[in-house]
Amino acid sequence: MSTITSQLSVLSSQFSALTSQFPVLSSQLSAPSSQFSALSSQFSVLSSQLSAPSSQFSALSSQLSALSSQLPVLTSQLPVLTSQLSVLSSQFSLLSSQFSLLSSQFSLLSSQFSLLSSQFSLLSSQFSLHGFDDNSVLHHELDILQDRDTRERIAVDGDDVGEFPDRD
Repeated sequence: MSTITSQLSVLSSQFSALTSQFPVLSSQLSAPSSQFSALSSQFSVLSSQLSAPSSQFSALSSQLSALSSQLPVLTSQLPVLTSQLSVLSSQFSLLSSQFSLLSSQFSLLSSQFSLLSSQFSLLSSQFSLHGFDDNSVLHHELDILQDRDTRERIAVDGDDVGEFPDRD
């Protein structure tokens, strides 16, 4: 029995030593537990942050799918739009050439107006030099035969005026 008692005493001292180490071990175990809790909350935050881009990616993926379904329709409309663009380009070219023609005609009319204006100024200056006495600026050349009819209508005794003519 003494061996049992000695063994029991050794076990009791070991138990006592273990019991005294228990608070130290417990505090050492609680630190990783609190660290685990902090890591768990950080993981939760990161998980929520990752779910937002995931939902955005899902939305972008659905938009891309919708655009991909519209691509054949747009591709089929491309030749029509190209031909319309060609027609518009030719119409623009035609309008541009018409504008160029109108511009040259306007330039011609402007130069003709300038010429007429200078001729009018010349006539105006000649008229102001001669005054109202010289009307030849405003008439044609003199026709010698135009006064012939007037002379034929005058009677021989054209100066005979009275109640009973030809009674001298």
